[in-house]
Amino acid sequence: MSPSKEDYIKNIFKDMEERGYSQNKNLSHYLKISKPSVTEMIKKLTEEGLVYLEGTKIYLTDEGEKVAKKLISIHRLWEYFLETVLDFDEDEVHDQADLLEHVTGEKLTDSLNKHMGYPESCPHGQKIYINLENYKK
Repeated sequence: MSPSKEDYIKNIFKDMEERGYSQNKNLSHYLKISKPSVTEMIKKLTEEGLVYLEGTKIYLTDEGEKVAKKLISIHRLWEYFLETVLDFDEDEVHDQADLLEHVTGEKLTDSLNKHMGYPESCPHGQKIYINLENYKK
């Protein structure tokens, strides 16, 4: 999946957590792109079974939510690692984690998670969805 699609999925998930759904105008604002570009990508994500629409409201499918939670967890694992192991300043970790989340494969994610002791949250207190319990299933 392209980093662009991943950014859409993550932002839709964050909107859904906050207000229950997302909309084109919100995504256009967050991603700093035109509304027609958002419409085009939402169409692609719908065709791929990752999102669905109800009027102007955008929702993630179960598969889309699974993808979002994994991406967000990878991001938060990197934040945890950068801040607690490499002593990055708190204001630096987000941008670095944004870069790393898009290039982190399954094996590296698993190793990073294991190395960090399967943390349940990042240093900022936000939930990491892939933890030891996920590996027991």
